[in-house]
Amino acid sequence: MDEAHKQGLPAVAHVPFAVTPAECSNAGQRSFEHMFGIGNIGIDRYEEWRQSAAANPSGTPGFWDFQPSVDSFQVSRLTGLARIMRKNKTWICPTLIASALLADRPTSADDPRLKFVRPEQKGWWADSGPTSNPRSRREHPQYMETVRILHKSGVSILAGTDAPGVPFTFPGFSLHEELQLLVGGGLTPLDALRSATSGPAEFFGVRKDLRTVEAGKRAELVLLDADPLADIRNTQRINAVITGGRLYRRPSLDKMLEFAEADARS
Repeated sequence: MDEAHKQGLPAVAHVPFAVTPAECSNAGQRSFEHMFGIGNIGIDRYEEWRQSAAANPSGTPGFWDFQPSVDSFQVSRLTGLARIMRKNKTWICPTLIASALLADRPTSADDPRLKFVRPEQKGWWADSGPTSNPRSRREHPQYMETVRILHKSGVSILAGTDAPGVPFTFPGFSLHEELQLLVGGGLTPLDALRSATSGPAEFFGVRKDLRTVEAGKRAELVLLDADPLADIRNTQRINAVITGGRLYRRPSLDKMLEFAEADARS
């Protein structure tokens, strides 16, 4: 972190198991990627577990031994961290869709989105281990509660999916699922939309060119057939896209999907 500051570079990262999220935030980490190491502070014996990880930097001995402690999670233990993150303007990209799929991954080969995935990627997904994890099944609801308290405390949230690193996370498609999970985690539909639009524009320092719909700014728009503020699932009802100075109506978008499907087979 010191070197990043010397070079004038913003630093984003996972939260290392051996370091507390508060230490990362106070050190100037710009954002936390995923929920690793964050929800853990809500469980019993967290400090004991963290010191074990710090004493063994080559791995995280004892991590899975804390299985019973997952059930001791109390979201109220994160209030102090939420205040620190807000004070330091530390963002978080929780990738809730990834944790949901780790908790209970689909096994069906009938998902229509698989036609856009190359065979080697599908093979890697198939070989990536069990379809669900008992610990992850208990952790995912805790991650949802963590997002709820962070958002309520004013911590800025970014939408992300980690696709295709977790099986059945599909680039593009899974972002819509992430928005639904964020709403389930306490964000309003408008807040969820901001996490994928104006929020990233602010995070990347391009508010002058993006973020709002007004004269003089770049036209990067998705036009919908239904109101996403009424139902966040309406983000999937895409009528047209304006990007790079061009308008792509639904027939053109469908052609792109056909090309993507053909490319995945090649």
